[in-house]
Amino acid sequence: MKINLEKKGDVSVAHITGKLDTNTALFYENEIFPLIDVQPEKNAAVQVSTALKLVLELQGMDYVSSAGLRVLIITAKKIKSKNGSLILSGMQKQIKNIFDISGLSTIFQIVPSLEEALSKI
Repeated sequence: MKINLEKKGDVSVAHITGKLDTNTALFYENEIFPLIDVQPEKNAAVQVSTALKLVLELQGMDYVSSAGLRVLIITAKKIKSKNGSLILSGMQKQIKNIFDISGLSTIFQIVPSLEEALSKI
């Protein structure tokens, strides 16, 4: 698995390539969860309350196991608890089928392209 992070304005985009499974779930958590768990500085003169906006761009992800689905669900719960937004984009057909069969398509906002995700978030 490979994760490339980039900023598009106030949106964090994680380009995920490869397999998201038991062997790579911890790597995913170490890369993605710190984006969500950032705490504002306590001594900052002005507290800025901007909600987290995260797009997981999955065009290069070719496999997801139940362990991978678990970390994606945890990601969604963490972001929701902070009133943030999460969009999944660019899923390959076989990955989208897994989300549809498991009922996760109703939980996640899924769009076909990164451009559409950026316009909706």
